[in-house]
Order: sequence, then structure tokens, then C-alpha cells
Amino acid sequence: VGDLTQEESLVQPRPAGNCANWVLGHIIVYRCRLLRGLGEPAFWDVADDKVYERHEAPLTQAANAKPYTELLRGIDETFKSLESAFAKITPARLAELAPFIQVDEPGGTIESALTVFAFHDAYHAGQTGVLRRVIGRPPADM
Repeated sequence: VGDLTQEESLVQPRPAGNCANWVLGHIIVYRCRLLRGLGEPAFWDVADDKVYERHEAPLTQAANAKPYTELLRGIDETFKSLESAFAKITPARLAELAPFIQVDEPGGTIESALTVFAFHDAYHAGQTGVLRRVIGRPPADM
């Protein structure tokens, strides 16, 4: 989605859903939550999460949206931070309880939380391809 404009990032799908700006911000929120839970620095403070949280109203006001360039930087930086964090995880750490991200079963481990996280990230990344088409852009080059 890297070549969208700020205005395009705010185009709402019809009849419902959320814009590319929200989707990217939402990915960053959950990546930051995971980074914090792993004891790593996060790209955003918790206060930056509000607009991009799950179940928030669709992002329709440009004044409430982060700049699209900041979102792209956040996607890149959180990816690099996660790579670094994952390189440090030991099998013993994977078996620890994961209080920092929603998991389907109570008492989920860091390993199970990472599985949920991977699905979450991929699900929303896939939405960005559909949103490009909604905006009127061609498919992204791979």
C-alpha cells in the first residue's frame, strides 16, 4: 500500500469496514502491544492506540488519523523490532504465560500468543490489498 496518499488512506469501503489508515494503525497497535509484552521498546505509546483499537468507530475524520507516512514508518520499524525480539526468544520463554495479547484460551503461552499475532497481522495485511482495489488502485507489485 506504500504509494497511497493520505487522502486515499482515508477512503472508506462501502457498505462497511475501515480505511487503510486504520488498518495500518491497527497493525502497529498490536505489534507495539506484543513488543511491550516481550520487554522491547514500542514505536508508539499506549496513548496513540485509541483511534486504532479494535471495536473503535470507523476512522472517518482526517483530523483523528495519523499521517500516512508515519504509519508506513511504523510498519517498517515494528517489523524490524519484532525480528530482533523474536531472535532473542528462547524455548523457555515461549512456554511462559502471555498476559500481553489476547489469546483464545485462558492461560495461553507466549507461543500461542505469537500464533494469534501472526494470524492477526496476516489478516489485516491482506485487507490492505483489497482496500487498494476499493480506492481504485491496481494490485500491489509483489
